[in-house]
Amino acid sequence: MATCVHLLQQKFDKFLASAPKKFDLQPYKSDKYFGLLLDDKTADWFKNMLCDFASEVSKLDIEVEPHKKQLHLTLAFKFLQEHRQILDQLSKKINYQAPANWEMRLYSRDPRLANSEVIYNY
Repeated sequence: MATCVHLLQQKFDKFLASAPKKFDLQPYKSDKYFGLLLDDKTADWFKNMLCDFASEVSKLDIEVEPHKKQLHLTLAFKFLQEHRQILDQLSKKINYQAPANWEMRLYSRDPRLANSEVIYNY
Protein backbone atom coordinates (compact mmCIF):
# COMPACT_ATOMS: atom_id res chain seq x y z
CA MET A 1 0.00 0.00 0.00
CA ALA A 2 2.16 2.78 -1.37
CA THR A 3 -0.20 5.48 -0.03
CA CYS A 4 0.56 4.47 3.55
CA VAL A 5 4.31 4.55 2.92
CA HIS A 6 3.98 7.95 1.25
CA LEU A 7 2.03 9.28 4.26
CA LEU A 8 4.71 8.07 6.63
CA GLN A 9 7.37 9.80 4.53
CA GLN A 10 5.39 13.07 4.57
CA LYS A 11 4.76 12.91 8.31
CA PHE A 12 8.35 12.08 9.11
CA ASP A 13 9.65 14.88 6.89
CA LYS A 14 7.34 17.32 8.71
CA PHE A 15 8.37 16.17 12.17
CA LEU A 16 12.08 15.89 11.36
CA ALA A 17 12.30 19.67 11.24
CA SER A 18 11.32 19.80 14.93
CA ALA A 19 13.31 16.74 16.04
CA PRO A 20 15.55 17.03 19.08
CA LYS A 21 19.18 17.46 18.05
CA LYS A 22 20.23 14.78 20.52
CA PHE A 23 18.48 12.21 22.66
CA ASP A 24 19.05 12.34 26.38
CA LEU A 25 19.28 8.68 27.39
CA GLN A 26 19.13 7.70 31.05
CA PRO A 27 20.35 4.29 32.21
CA TYR A 28 17.77 2.18 34.04
CA LYS A 29 18.36 -1.15 35.80
CA SER A 30 16.17 -3.66 37.57
CA ASP A 31 16.53 -7.34 38.51
CA LYS A 32 15.80 -8.57 34.96
CA TYR A 33 16.35 -5.51 32.79
CA PHE A 34 19.13 -3.11 31.77
CA GLY A 35 18.13 -0.36 29.41
CA LEU A 36 18.07 3.28 28.44
CA LEU A 37 15.03 5.50 28.87
CA LEU A 38 14.36 8.45 26.56
CA ASP A 39 13.95 11.86 28.08
CA ASP A 40 10.41 13.27 28.16
CA LYS A 41 10.99 15.83 25.39
CA THR A 42 12.24 13.20 22.94
CA ALA A 43 9.57 10.69 23.95
CA ASP A 44 6.87 13.35 23.42
CA TRP A 45 8.30 14.12 19.96
CA PHE A 46 8.06 10.45 18.97
CA LYS A 47 4.57 10.05 20.44
CA ASN A 48 3.28 13.16 18.65
CA MET A 49 4.69 11.99 15.34
CA LEU A 50 3.21 8.52 15.74
CA CYS A 51 -0.21 9.87 16.79
CA ASP A 52 -0.28 12.15 13.76
CA PHE A 53 0.69 9.25 11.50
CA ALA A 54 -1.93 6.95 13.09
CA SER A 55 -4.59 9.59 12.54
CA GLU A 56 -3.69 9.88 8.84
CA VAL A 57 -3.54 6.16 8.07
CA SER A 58 -6.81 5.54 9.91
CA LYS A 59 -8.40 7.39 6.98
CA LEU A 60 -7.10 4.53 4.80
CA ASP A 61 -8.78 1.95 7.04
CA ILE A 62 -5.46 0.94 8.61
CA GLU A 63 -5.35 0.61 12.36
CA VAL A 64 -2.24 1.69 14.25
CA GLU A 65 -2.18 0.84 17.91
CA PRO A 66 -1.03 3.72 20.11
CA HIS A 67 2.22 3.27 21.98
CA LYS A 68 1.43 2.96 25.68
CA LYS A 69 4.72 2.01 27.32
CA GLN A 70 7.64 4.24 28.12
CA LEU A 71 9.98 4.58 25.14
CA HIS A 72 13.28 2.84 25.76
CA LEU A 73 16.23 0.93 24.35
CA THR A 74 16.79 -2.50 25.83
CA LEU A 75 20.38 -3.53 26.57
CA ALA A 76 19.62 -6.83 28.38
CA PHE A 77 16.36 -8.51 29.35
CA LYS A 78 15.47 -11.67 31.32
CA PHE A 79 19.11 -12.54 31.79
CA LEU A 80 20.45 -15.14 34.19
CA GLN A 81 21.36 -13.64 37.56
CA GLU A 82 24.92 -14.96 37.30
CA HIS A 83 25.33 -12.62 34.28
CA ARG A 84 24.12 -9.55 36.15
CA GLN A 85 27.53 -8.40 37.42
CA ILE A 86 29.24 -8.56 34.02
CA LEU A 87 26.26 -6.90 32.32
CA ASP A 88 26.41 -4.15 34.93
CA GLN A 89 30.13 -3.65 34.27
CA LEU A 90 29.59 -3.57 30.52
CA SER A 91 26.70 -1.11 30.81
CA LYS A 92 28.91 1.30 32.77
CA LYS A 93 31.37 1.42 29.85
CA ILE A 94 28.75 2.76 27.43
CA ASN A 95 29.03 6.44 26.54
CA TYR A 96 25.36 7.42 26.54
CA GLN A 97 26.18 10.86 25.13
CA ALA A 98 28.15 9.60 22.11
CA PRO A 99 26.88 10.72 18.69
CA ALA A 100 24.79 8.12 16.89
CA ASN A 101 22.93 7.64 13.65
CA TRP A 102 19.41 6.32 14.11
CA GLU A 103 17.08 4.49 11.77
CA MET A 104 13.34 4.66 11.94
CA ARG A 105 11.54 1.64 10.55
CA LEU A 106 7.89 0.86 10.08
CA TYR A 107 6.86 -2.75 10.59
CA SER A 108 3.38 -4.00 9.91
CA ARG A 109 1.46 -7.23 10.26
CA ASP A 110 -1.04 -5.97 7.72
CA PRO A 111 -0.68 -8.11 4.56
CA ARG A 112 -1.57 -5.09 2.41
CA LEU A 113 1.78 -3.58 3.42
CA ALA A 114 3.85 -6.72 2.84
CA ASN A 115 5.90 -5.27 -0.04
CA SER A 116 6.49 -1.82 1.43
CA GLU A 117 9.55 -0.76 3.39
CA VAL A 118 10.40 2.60 4.90
CA ILE A 119 13.77 3.32 6.45
CA TYR A 120 14.82 6.76 7.61
CA ASN A 121 18.27 7.58 8.88
CA TYR A 122 18.15 10.08 11.68
